[in-house]
Amino acid sequence: MENLKFVEDAAVQIIRLMVEFPDEVELSCTAEKDEEGELYVFSVKVNPKDEGTCIGQKGITADALRRIIVIIGYRQLRRRIYFKIKAKKPAQNPFQFRG
Repeated sequence: MENLKFVEDAAVQIIRLMVEFPDEVELSCTAEKDEEGELYVFSVKVNPKDEGTCIGQKGITADALRRIIVIIGYRQLRRRIYFKIKAKKPAQNPFQFRG
């Protein structure tokens, strides 16, 4: 499927431009079905040092990436797109003020 390859390449190129270790960007895509129909799930894995760059403060960068890739994907594939960034959950700081 030529359009799927186009979307994968676009997503990888966008993320590679953002990160410090562009050669370690890995993208996988799976086609799934749910109660609403078919969708594609794109999962990206980057170097652990680049996870913060891809997610951004309060997830703003990750939301922007999702929006861009979902728009490109829907326009090319006519299917719903789910984009996720594989990252470790940050450790909670027990001394952080929560007032």
